[in-house]
Amino acid sequence: MAIDLDNTRAALAKLLPFRRRVRPGAPASFGPFLDGEFQRIDTATADIVSALKTLDPALAYLAGLEEGGGGSDPVPGPEGPEGPKGDKGDPGADSTVPGPIGPQGPQGSPGVGGGGAAPTSAWAFGCGERRFLVEATADGNVGNPGQSLSSIAINDFWWNAGGGDKFVTFDFPAPILLTGLATQQDNSTANGSWTLEGSLDRTLWTPIITDYVMGGVSYGPRFTPSGFLYAREFINVTRYSIYRLRLNSGSVTNTSPYVSQFLFKCEPI
Repeated sequence: MAIDLDNTRAALAKLLPFRRRVRPGAPASFGPFLDGEFQRIDTATADIVSALKTLDPALAYLAGLEEGGGGSDPVPGPEGPEGPKGDKGDPGADSTVPGPIGPQGPQGSPGVGGGGAAPTSAWAFGCGERRFLVEATADGNVGNPGQSLSSIAINDFWWNAGGGDKFVTFDFPAPILLTGLATQQDNSTANGSWTLEGSLDRTLWTPIITDYVMGGVSYGPRFTPSGFLYAREFINVTRYSIYRLRLNSGSVTNTSPYVSQFLFKCEPI
């Protein structure tokens, strides 16, 4: 019996590397963070068990050889004469032995729905609960930009009025490819034009796009209009662990609007 391990190797390869997530700074967040890590471990363990089950038919075959004394597959001898015909017996049950499970097919794209749902899997990777995965910091703001990384819109973060040095920085647990960014506000007030930059060390910054706008414009591509959401997709071929938005022209308004959500089109975080 030929034993093909390619399917099992492919299934296990999808589970690696299993990266440790960045621990949150606030002690009050340790409990939810640990609960999330234990859930990831449980899920990964279940996936490993499922992948290894594809070996069951091969192991059963090898066990049968061992019980029978091992050796190579038997070679059939010449066919003997036909014996006397016996009585017809009761029909037996079907004996169908399932073969190994094939590799998982490609993930389908989620549908476009209300609430600005992302229509591609790459958007889905960066639109869930990310407050314990990505660290968000800002200059020239009021409120916590990390709240805007929730799976739902939260009105907690806004800018101080005026222009000047305004930044919001996203620190990912590892270098990641980002090819889209969306901003959800609670009204349509314009909040300036921004440059999106990438870095690996917080010292050298590489511009990716230089005309990202917050509010006051029509909706970007690949999103259903809902609330005041603007989405941009762009070309980026370099993985960075740190991305930031830097105000380069215009000005922001005080108190209103809230920047309720930041959404990413990216690889799995």
